[in-house]
Amino acid sequence: MPENIKSKSSNSPFIGRELTGKVAGIINGDKISLAKSLFMQLRLSPAIKGLITAVLMIAVALVIDAKEAADPRLQYLIFIVYGAGIIWTLAEFPAICCLHRKIC
Repeated sequence: MPENIKSKSSNSPFIGRELTGKVAGIINGDKISLAKSLFMQLRLSPAIKGLITAVLMIAVALVIDAKEAADPRLQYLIFIVYGAGIIWTLAEFPAICCLHRKIC
């Protein structure tokens, strides 16, 4: 058994394999500590984020139009979803630039 393995088990299927990825959490006895939620660890492309935003905008529009006497000001909710989608996409932009260009 290699000396750098911290597991008490000697029959781990991971011995001798190079692992890739990120740590999602640590289990220590009865305690579970998660690094981040699994949803937050997803790396969605800007195109996928745009698609999700578009689907949400359509859903909001359909809900608003389903009401017979809807207040016209409710249409602003579509713009709010649109703006939130843009902010969601641009929020990760500096991190992506740093990863690809190696400068921040």
